[in-house]
Amino acid sequence: CRSLKFEYNTTAYPEGIPTYEFVSGKDLFANGTENPENKCFNPEDVYLPSGVYNTSLCRFGAPVFVSQPHFHLADSYYRSMVKGMHPDNDKHRTFLRIEPESGVPVEVTARFQLNVLMDKVEKISMFENVPRSFVPVMWFENTADVPKDMVFKMSLMANLRDILGGIGWGLFGLGVGSYIILLIRFLTRRKRREDTGPILSESLVEDSDTENVFKD
Repeated sequence: CRSLKFEYNTTAYPEGIPTYEFVSGKDLFANGTENPENKCFNPEDVYLPSGVYNTSLCRFGAPVFVSQPHFHLADSYYRSMVKGMHPDNDKHRTFLRIEPESGVPVEVTARFQLNVLMDKVEKISMFENVPRSFVPVMWFENTADVPKDMVFKMSLMANLRDILGGIGWGLFGLGVGSYIILLIRFLTRRKRREDTGPILSESLVEDSDTENVFKD
């Protein structure tokens, strides 16, 4: 019941395809104090340290909260209430890699954790001394990437601008080269005509003088 905003991280090359990598940062599940854009997702009468998203607003009041696995990038408060939490950026981050020319996702990895709020319940002895804590129930990972038979097509699409640019410059170079060759051939022929012109004129003069001698 909400959109997710990812932050640009770096340029990555899955399967040799240039992509922009976007990751889930601390602002994704930050509370309204640290990230005002998330203020509308928090109940007005409940304060939560940054790191979890309260889904009770769109899940009929169910005390289920979403975070990154092992409370990755969350406030240390959550890890202090549960043993065995060892967040690791490489193992627990969510990211997507997008080919910038087409906007097509090349690789997507989504990792999220479901947590249940445990708190004291009056008149129930089992929960009388339960400290308020967010207990992880499960975390999951969904991944998707480009099929092997599409890698070449995606690489071609990613490099299409460079390929077309190379073809354009190649055609331009071919045109300039052809023009230079034609210009050289034209100048060469012109020079030959200029060199042979005087010889032909002298030959005609000599022939004319010979004819005059015989006439005398």
